[in-house]
Amino acid sequence: MEQILLLTKEYSKNRHLEMIQRVSNNVMDELELLYDTTWEINKHIAPYEILTQLMDCYYCLPERPDLASLFCWQAINNSYNQYLLSDGNFLRLSDTKGIDVLLKHIHLRYGKYGVYLDKYYDKIYTKSYHYAASYILKGHVIKKAGFADKYASSSYTTFVKKFKNLYNVIADSYGKAYEQVTAPGLNGNFVKLNISNCDKSRKIIYSLALKLKNLMTGMSVNITLKNATSQTTSVILTDKERLEFLVYCILYASRCNNFHGSVASRLNSRYADQESYITYMNIFLVEYIILAISLNERGILSDNELLRMKRNESLMMLVNIGKNM
Repeated sequence: MEQILLLTKEYSKNRHLEMIQRVSNNVMDELELLYDTTWEINKHIAPYEILTQLMDCYYCLPERPDLASLFCWQAINNSYNQYLLSDGNFLRLSDTKGIDVLLKHIHLRYGKYGVYLDKYYDKIYTKSYHYAASYILKGHVIKKAGFADKYASSSYTTFVKKFKNLYNVIADSYGKAYEQVTAPGLNGNFVKLNISNCDKSRKIIYSLALKLKNLMTGMSVNITLKNATSQTTSVILTDKERLEFLVYCILYASRCNNFHGSVASRLNSRYADQESYITYMNIFLVEYIILAISLNERGILSDNELLRMKRNESLMMLVNIGKNM
């Protein structure tokens, strides 16, 4: 906090960059840039607005992958808006409808696009799943305590709507366990969880995070319900559900919380560390391939250029997750 106060009182860009913990590599030295040489011949098909957003992505890298991911999402936003603008059945632009249409198009050709996404599912850093597990469980206990919808994050609400069956399993297992260590109460404009056992709270979140990670890599997981018989239920996600969870519950959830100022700036936070940096570098790279896929699906990026983009999966950074789980 002292560094934040000092920087906002007497700002220095160099000191700011020194404060941001990051890994030493420069992703821009190795990143395969999203580009199609045919755009030089037919400039009218070049995605002008998207290219301007990509320039801002590159400007932010390697120091600020969190900001680069925001600009990359704006490019994705532009891409899925085109589906709505070209369809007379849609009377207004909507993120939810646009994302749904984009995901529908990708899933219809999953035999082609799944090979681009599978490697990313395997390498998404565990901290992203900690984040998802945390907002799911926090939203659950806030709603269970009877607070108004505004106190639960929109990410939680979206998860419940999109994954009702999975949420019911989580609510009857991890949710009930989390209820036992929290006593939500209003503290000013925020709900404070009043956690009674921080160690147990962390273990519950980390355990759920690992289950989510395993589900996203295509595994079947067993979850024990908190009922009289301690029933165990088996859960697996379809390709369609994995794609929806990736886009809605990780990428879009991160975008919304950052964009709407719901959380501290990710790499300026007092809790920011190298894991935070790696998490957002990976989020940016996942968004980058989804943007490329969306342009290919719309006929703007050729198959050969999309295939070239596959090399970027090697830039996904892995960190030993043993100490976190």
